[in-house]
Amino acid sequence: MDPIAKVRAKKLAKKVAWIGLGVLGAVVGVLALVVGGTLLVLRTDWGGERVRRKVVASVNDEIQGKLEIGRLSFGGDALELRGIALRDPEGAVVAEIARVDVGFKLLRLLRKEVRVTTVAIETPLLTVVSDEDGSNLARATAPRKPKPREPPKREKPTDRHGRDGWVIRLDRFDLTGGDIRTAVAVGSDRVRKLHVAALNVFASVRYAIGNGSLDLGLRVAGRSALEPTGPLALALELAAHGDAYRVDADGKLLDGTLAAHGNVDTRHLGAADVLVALAIPRRELAGHTWGPVRIDARAQPSAAPTLDVLVKIPGVELTAKDQGREAVAVAGRLAVADLSLTGKAIASPARRSVPSAEARWGRSPAADRFRSRSRTPTFKPRAGSKCFASTPRPWKASRFRPGCTSRTSPRRCR
Repeated sequence: MDPIAKVRAKKLAKKVAWIGLGVLGAVVGVLALVVGGTLLVLRTDWGGERVRRKVVASVNDEIQGKLEIGRLSFGGDALELRGIALRDPEGAVVAEIARVDVGFKLLRLLRKEVRVTTVAIETPLLTVVSDEDGSNLARATAPRKPKPREPPKREKPTDRHGRDGWVIRLDRFDLTGGDIRTAVAVGSDRVRKLHVAALNVFASVRYAIGNGSLDLGLRVAGRSALEPTGPLALALELAAHGDAYRVDADGKLLDGTLAAHGNVDTRHLGAADVLVALAIPRRELAGHTWGPVRIDARAQPSAAPTLDVLVKIPGVELTAKDQGREAVAVAGRLAVADLSLTGKAIASPARRSVPSAEARWGRSPAADRFRSRSRTPTFKPRAGSKCFASTPRPWKASRFRPGCTSRTSPRRCR
């Protein structure tokens, strides 16, 4: 080729490259303006109201019940919902939440991580009433147009020793002031089965989809307001990395205690160290004597498992105990005195009617609280949280502290 033609070809190629870069930059700039403008619009009251209407309409088109949201606010990296209510097809309230705050980090998606910094749920109220047709909750969430069942897909087995892949991470979950009630409809009456009041839940979790690694911290506190009454509490720490699993749980159950601690490697089950202990004292309930209940189970490395069980309920007594040998050998006894007494004792605590959610709470307590508040503190996710290091920590035999680095006190991760 002529040298002059070569020079002209190079100049033309440079011009084309510059034009291409200019067009690409313009497209990126337009996209940035569109995204930025959309985010700015969504942060306004007008934009939040448009999103609220769209979300409510989309959900109500899919379910047989009705979803209500009093207000939706978007803050770029935070979302706030107020006055949430779910009604069944008959219009009765099934669940209500005064306020939900969600904080997240969108840029973490570039690192294959779904990062939610905070989920705060304030005063959730749930009433589940069951009858021969199912529960009001199932009817409220049932799809309007049932979809045909799809054949089950063959899932690829998880490589427990592979890479993390996509990571789902929730730094802080806070539920405060919860109230859960369940009942069974008998004619026009309702028989209460369960009532958990003053429910508070804290959790933090990190899950790797690629290898199934899990770090979970959970604290639950509440009280049973229906016989048998008493405090309910649970503190749970769970870790699963590769073939190693560790669990630490301590709780309170109806004036009794619950403890479960274990360190298991599936490759060396003989070296497992597991302890499970449940103790509930004897108590009078509706004219019947329940308890005591005692379960003690222990597995230690290079030793036969031990077991000691005592369960007393009206009309039935169960005992079981190991024989103290190297091999597993348990002797048990089941004494049945009067099964009719057992049936009466089980049914008697629940023979109390409970009014409907509408009659008990009024039209919509969450929405009423929302309307009555002249000013509500703005949600601000706590910055600088040290919970869950961005890289998974190596497995250690020491006590697992979920959500914290080895140098961080658990209190600082609350």
